[in-house]
Amino acid sequence: MDNEMKTTVDKPSTNRLNRVGTINEQTDTSVSQVTGVEKTYLPSPEVVLDVCNDLDLKGKKVDNDNIQVLWSDYRDNTTMHGLKNMNLKQRHRLRCCIWAAALIVMGSCLIYTSYKQVKNYLSYPTIINTQVIIHDQNDEPDVIDKGFFVSPGFSTFASIHKTEYRYLPSPYKIYGNQFCVDTKSPEYRNPLQYYDVYSKTACMRECKQDHVFRLCGCRTPYDKAILNSSLVQPNARLTPSISDKGLRRQLSAELNETIHPEHFGPFKERPEVFRMRDYIELWHICKHFYDIFDSYKFSPREIDAMFHVAVWPQLSKLQFEGIYHPTPLLKLLHMCATNRRYWTLLAKCHDSDPTLTPISAVLRLLNAKDVSKSVTDFIIVMLDNLLSREEDEEMESITTATPVKVNKMMHISVLEVEQFGVELLKPHVSDILTYIQRAIKNIKGHGKKSQAAGKELSILSRISEFVTDQSACLSLIELLLPFLGEGLSRTPDTEVNILNSIRNLLEKVEDKKKFYRHISKLFGYIQNRQSRILICQLIQVIANSNQDLKDISQLLTEMNAWDPKHTEEPDYIKRLNAHKKVNEAIKKMEENLDVDFLIPVLHSCCYCIKMVDDMSLRDNATHTLVTMVKQFSVVTYDQDDFRELISNGLVQEVKAGFKNKKETVRHEFIALLSVLVDTFPSHDMFADLVVLKDKDVEADFFENIRHIQTHRRSRALKKMKRILYSRSIRKEILVSYLLPLTSSFLLDETYTKAQGLQESAIDSMATLCKQLPWHVYIHQLDYFLSLLSKKFEKKKLLVRVIVGILDAFHFDLRNSQHAVVTLPDAIAKKKAKGEITEEPNPLEDTEMESTKEEAIPMVPEEEDETTATTSDPSSKQPDRMVICSAGQATRIHCNIMKSVIPHLQRSLTKKDKSEDEHKLVRKNIAEDSEVLRVPIALAMIKLLQNLPHKSLEHNLPGILLKVCNFLKSRAVEIRNTARDTLVQITTSLGPRFFPFILSELRGTLRKGYQVHVLCYTVFVLLKNLLPVLKPGDLSVCRKSLQDVFHEDLFGQVAEEKEVAGVTTKLFEARSSKSYDSYRILAQVISRDSLMAFITPLKEVLVSTHSHTIARKVQEVLKKVVTGLLDNPGLDTESLMIFTHGLITQSFPQLSENQSKKKKGEDKDAQTFRPQSCLLLPQEPKRGGDKPKLSKKTNIHVLVEFGLQLMSLCLRRGRLVATEEEHRKLVDPFITILADCLFAKHIRINTLSLRCLCWLLKFDLPSVNSHITKLANGMFILLKNYASAGASKGENLELISMAFKAVTVLVRDVKIYKLEQTQLQVLLTFCEEDLYDYNRQSTAFSLLKAILSRKLNVPEVLELIRKVEDMSITADSPHVRRECRQIALQYILEYPLGKLLNKHLEYYVTQLSYEMEMGRESALEMLATIFSSFPQNILNDHAGMFFIPMSAALVNDESTKCRKLTALAIKSLLQKIDHNSRVELFNITQKWFTDDKINHRILAAQLTGLFIEVESAKFSHHLSVILPIIQQQIDPGRYSDNSGGSEGETEKDRLLFNCLNTLLKLLRECDLIRDAKWTDDMNLIWESIISHLGYEHMWVQLASCQLIGLLFAAWTPEEILQPVEKSGQTDFIKTDSINKLESLAVDLITQLQSKYLTDELANQIIKNMVFIAKVAKLLSDKESSSDSVEQKGQRSSKGKKCLSLRWLVKKMVREANHEAVNQPKTTIKRSSVFKWIAALSMDLGPTLLPSVVPIVMPALQRETNENNPNTDSALKSLAQEVLDIMRKILGVETYTQLFAKTHKEQYDRKESRKRKDAVEAVSNPQYAAKKKMKKNLAKREAKKRKLEEFRVSKKIKKRKVKDMAFTS
Repeated sequence: MDNEMKTTVDKPSTNRLNRVGTINEQTDTSVSQVTGVEKTYLPSPEVVLDVCNDLDLKGKKVDNDNIQVLWSDYRDNTTMHGLKNMNLKQRHRLRCCIWAAALIVMGSCLIYTSYKQVKNYLSYPTIINTQVIIHDQNDEPDVIDKGFFVSPGFSTFASIHKTEYRYLPSPYKIYGNQFCVDTKSPEYRNPLQYYDVYSKTACMRECKQDHVFRLCGCRTPYDKAILNSSLVQPNARLTPSISDKGLRRQLSAELNETIHPEHFGPFKERPEVFRMRDYIELWHICKHFYDIFDSYKFSPREIDAMFHVAVWPQLSKLQFEGIYHPTPLLKLLHMCATNRRYWTLLAKCHDSDPTLTPISAVLRLLNAKDVSKSVTDFIIVMLDNLLSREEDEEMESITTATPVKVNKMMHISVLEVEQFGVELLKPHVSDILTYIQRAIKNIKGHGKKSQAAGKELSILSRISEFVTDQSACLSLIELLLPFLGEGLSRTPDTEVNILNSIRNLLEKVEDKKKFYRHISKLFGYIQNRQSRILICQLIQVIANSNQDLKDISQLLTEMNAWDPKHTEEPDYIKRLNAHKKVNEAIKKMEENLDVDFLIPVLHSCCYCIKMVDDMSLRDNATHTLVTMVKQFSVVTYDQDDFRELISNGLVQEVKAGFKNKKETVRHEFIALLSVLVDTFPSHDMFADLVVLKDKDVEADFFENIRHIQTHRRSRALKKMKRILYSRSIRKEILVSYLLPLTSSFLLDETYTKAQGLQESAIDSMATLCKQLPWHVYIHQLDYFLSLLSKKFEKKKLLVRVIVGILDAFHFDLRNSQHAVVTLPDAIAKKKAKGEITEEPNPLEDTEMESTKEEAIPMVPEEEDETTATTSDPSSKQPDRMVICSAGQATRIHCNIMKSVIPHLQRSLTKKDKSEDEHKLVRKNIAEDSEVLRVPIALAMIKLLQNLPHKSLEHNLPGILLKVCNFLKSRAVEIRNTARDTLVQITTSLGPRFFPFILSELRGTLRKGYQVHVLCYTVFVLLKNLLPVLKPGDLSVCRKSLQDVFHEDLFGQVAEEKEVAGVTTKLFEARSSKSYDSYRILAQVISRDSLMAFITPLKEVLVSTHSHTIARKVQEVLKKVVTGLLDNPGLDTESLMIFTHGLITQSFPQLSENQSKKKKGEDKDAQTFRPQSCLLLPQEPKRGGDKPKLSKKTNIHVLVEFGLQLMSLCLRRGRLVATEEEHRKLVDPFITILADCLFAKHIRINTLSLRCLCWLLKFDLPSVNSHITKLANGMFILLKNYASAGASKGENLELISMAFKAVTVLVRDVKIYKLEQTQLQVLLTFCEEDLYDYNRQSTAFSLLKAILSRKLNVPEVLELIRKVEDMSITADSPHVRRECRQIALQYILEYPLGKLLNKHLEYYVTQLSYEMEMGRESALEMLATIFSSFPQNILNDHAGMFFIPMSAALVNDESTKCRKLTALAIKSLLQKIDHNSRVELFNITQKWFTDDKINHRILAAQLTGLFIEVESAKFSHHLSVILPIIQQQIDPGRYSDNSGGSEGETEKDRLLFNCLNTLLKLLRECDLIRDAKWTDDMNLIWESIISHLGYEHMWVQLASCQLIGLLFAAWTPEEILQPVEKSGQTDFIKTDSINKLESLAVDLITQLQSKYLTDELANQIIKNMVFIAKVAKLLSDKESSSDSVEQKGQRSSKGKKCLSLRWLVKKMVREANHEAVNQPKTTIKRSSVFKWIAALSMDLGPTLLPSVVPIVMPALQRETNENNPNTDSALKSLAQEVLDIMRKILGVETYTQLFAKTHKEQYDRKESRKRKDAVEAVSNPQYAAKKKMKKNLAKREAKKRKLEEFRVSKKIKKRKVKDMAFTS
């Protein structure tokens, strides 16, 4: 095929579409492509087909199949809007074609179509369908993405929902920083060219249409366009075919030869021929041509031809024609600006007018009047491309070919491509600046300035260096500075562009200092690193013209310096040195303050506090600000300086810092505020804060509020609350400081577990709101109400806060003129009694403002509503209600009623989505929204309570009704939340509104499971309302309450509680709370309503024959008894009268003789004539006649109720035997009780005995007259029921009470003489009951009563012996204790004589009892004997007690028994006299010198007990005991102790006991510095030091404690004093330095033990603190007065001298060792840190810097937040130590040392990384082995971790030498 291609232009032709779908080709203006010999005709513009890139028909012959495909595509994608979108000509022709085809084909093809439809449907039922879409008439339909399908042969139902979206304008955002635009507003300008109405679909279609047109120039027939474009545009027909590069080059060559400017002459001469559409087509051709042939070398002649035809004719008109949208010419020029190769075209000049260039015309259009934003944005993109640098990302992909050469171009000095664009725009800088100034001024809203003007600012940053006009520079700087304001949203690039522009412009300005302070404030909030560097450069530019600012410019650069080696790290050294220089400069300001110097420093330091995480830099910044503030007290300053630096500077930063979310930032600003208060105590801004200061650090508010311990912060808040409670504070201080500070504790997640702190914060918030003005108060309320629906996890906390805020409502609205409607009286009366009402819900529709009268309860008025309800007088707050004026009160009232309350009501009654669902598919779980909505009701009630009276009554019905409706929910969480809210509402409203609440509950919860919820809810309400209820408060609704209770107890609800299905699903039905509700009601019933209260229960008893109901009434009466006794309105006399009347009325009915009535009936029946004998009797019923029931069957329950009430009155002390009135009240009951003993009901017998147990102690006349009857009744009951096997059920309680009554009778009733036979019977009963655990207590009481009467019969001694045996052998501790008490009572009160020894020997022999509990009981008995017996008896039997107990002290295996034995021996030694004690000590001394180790162990322990008893009086035994102890602790005795045998374990025990005895001896007797015992003590100290390294922890601990006593006896100064040559020398004074060094090594070795305990570690630290003090004094002495000879002697010995640094290194090494090897254990590090803290406080600021570099890394490691293994307690401890060091060293020194240490650590870490990296390359084998070893260690650690969780893990037994022993 020949590659030759030609382009021809034919004459116009007309195409018609025939009925079979073919194309009739006629002559028309069309374009054909000739390739070889084959010629392809393309369709004309009039053919209505859809040809896009997807339908690639170019180069193909058009046949019927192709036309069918095209027609099918048009048919499938065209809707009714296809007709609308076409022009008139197309629409007319299309209609003709469609109707003609439809009329002809409709009839002939109907059958065929139906057949094909059915066939296709049967073959592919899911494919054949119709797509339907319903849309707005102004919207373009989107059939592809939207709509639904309708299948043939089916009925399709479609639901239609109209969704209308309204886009809210600024400041509402859609995402990020993008704002919505309201397209329906009149101001909106439609950006679409082809659609009259803007819509999303239209926009997408136009974009797609333009995109397709740009690619291939194709348009579909139904596309909207400006032109009647053909199916394929001429300029696009060459594009798809010319894909080969060779063809492109060939065509370019041909065009170069053929195209000449003269060829376009006819068009120039006849402009009417070359119409606008031809220009547009030509511009499109040129644009696409330049895009495709971007590497073609255009000749100047070709460029001139193109400009002659396409550019110059329209360029002069561009500023008029291009103001609405970008014209094709502007797009052509835009293309030239995009490609650097065509930049020269923009500089081409006109032949006749040299000033006319494309760039000048574009810039004139930019500043034209009424130019649209789309055009200006288009031009700004052109300018941005011209100013783009080669390294810009946008220009990376652009070719850098040689620029096109043009004729007659404007003069440009630089011809390089990179600088050409800048030089091109230089002459037009003023035009660009004019536009930029106008654009910046026209931007509205500072919040989006930097975003809207992004490109403009970028252009300005590049051309600003060419601006020379000073006025323009000033105006631009003033315009740009607001873009850098705080709080504006801007990108880092925009920020840099603005600062670059300001820098370039500032260099041209003469008065640069004018902008100095404004630029200095940028240091306070600009965060971008490059931006801060540019700010420093701006300050440097200003400083170049002002020598006074040279120093501060350099300091600011250093304060923002970065490490050159580590680019991501700040240069700590430079920054800290800069702060130091700044502080020095501030201190030199002695006369006045340099404000220009201090302003940038102030803002830089504030930025450092807010944004820098490094502690050293933050502390230095704070210190610098503190230095600046304190300097105000030194110099004299004027108000301008104070206002600039303090009022408008630091104070504003402090206020912002208080609102910061970071805790550390808040603490720093709190410290600054504290300094401000100290410096300016009399200033109005800080005067009210002086009361929070205190000289005592523990009481200072500012110190406590930022303390690390939360209880100290809570203390600070409580202090603030007390101060606010007692005085008024300025509003500014409340809002700016105290309110944000308190809110932080409530909203910060870190304080969630600090319950005490949050409690104090809630109380403080309420106290703060008490002083807030209305607008601030309502803002706080709205804020926390909004959080209630957002933070579900803080629901309870937020509700409490809201309630506190509402409680603090302090606006007295009594003058409000806002009117409220009232409730009808008939409904109000019913609601006041708690009855159910049927009135409609007044708040059914809360969305609409109701103007009708709503239901309001007419509750009875209280006498005094202003009286305080609290009983604590200290909690009453003085009345601070702000009485508002009529206007203000009305405004506040209306605001609450019309804004706040409706908002809350809408939130409360909002319909949940689950309410629209069917009950079968509704979710059973509670929705979060519903749970959150319930507490809103409480907030509403709290608010309404503070409003005028009728406001609450007006809104209360709807609120209560909604809360009650929540109780209907089947979700447990919703019901619980609603119930809790209702409880709080009831508590808040008080008892006066309870009847109304009860009425709403009964009206809402009526059926099914709701009744269970009702009963449970009523109980909960009564329970929580009980503390504020008074007798008679519920009398109004008593009947209604009892109806609810009876329905729950005796109605159908009671039967449902027995159904398992109900109780499992409804927890309210699992138990009946009506019993407790009856108790609560009885607590508040009035005396007048008492009989009416009991009558319903009595009616239930009379009317029922059900045993179950009778038992329920009995249970209710038990609860009623408890409630009546707790009723403060019922005195004792009323209760006794009520009880006596109830018993006397009910008891006689139990003893009525029914037989008399029957006999009377029989006699009456005999008088009648007998029945006829001929009458047959009736057939007897199956099962016999049913027994007749009496109505008095259950009347005994009332008698039991009365007796129980009396019994509890006696038990609770309401009836006292010493009161004459009380005796008169109870005396009539004796006769009744005597009769009750013979009643047939066991419960009545039991209760009567229970009453007699108390009444027999009363001196009553009736008792004396009825004592025989009472005694006989008791013994008859014992005879009948105390037999074996009869004590079961109710009989058990009866027998127990009978024994108790007999016990009282025997013990307290002296007039009754117990016979011997009766005593023997009672003893027999006691003996039987001792072995019955159910009746043992009564037997013990009876036996004690018999012993108290000293009744003596032989059976008593036998019984006592059994009691003694039980005191040892019984299993129960209670039984053993009771037996010991009885035995002791018998031994002490009965005359025993020689039998006493047998009783004492019995308990001594029991010390060897085999069971531990028996030995414990024997020791407790002996201890009781020692404390109870007289001294002479103990002296006589001391040896008998001492020796067995001493043996038990050693031989007993139980630790508890050994401790009890030691206490018993100590008690014995304290009770006996001195001589007896000396005899016992002599025995102990002999044991101390015995050969057996056990005897010596015993002697050591007993000696310790003697020392504890005698204390300092033990000194007379020192001459004997001290040599023995010295001998026993001699290290030679234990040198061969390697562990493993039992004998060696005994040695260890002996050593520990000897050291323990020595420890007690040194504590009680002053021996350490006593010259009399110096030699002995020196030997002892040497032995003790040798035992510091002993293998057992307890020996080490005792030795360490003894060393602590040695150090406590001396001061460090005394140890370093020279030794006197004459006399004896103490141990510590001889070679003290070496000894202390050796002791330090031994103590540090003790820290290395893996069994280290807290007690041993604390003792080691105490000893090391003393050694450190000596080392400190030694270092001071060496530095000041050490001689060369001493140094030479020490060096000659070759030993390391005791020094402070050596000691610190040793201790820190132990901490580091634990951190590496045992990171989960913190005992060593905690101990070392405590030692460092104590050492720091002792060293002071002079010596502490020498050891800080040693200890700082360990502390930094633990305080590092990135350390995952850090324990929270250890981290807090390390932080406290660092705080102590900072206070001692000062901020500057501390931060320098901190930064230096941090840098050294970082360098070491980096060097290790580099070393490992180098090693991996240089020695790969070693690196691989190292990595394998590391991975193996990880694997082993993982295995160990898994072994810990394995159940079958075997615990490895430790050896004896590794175990700590006990003694």
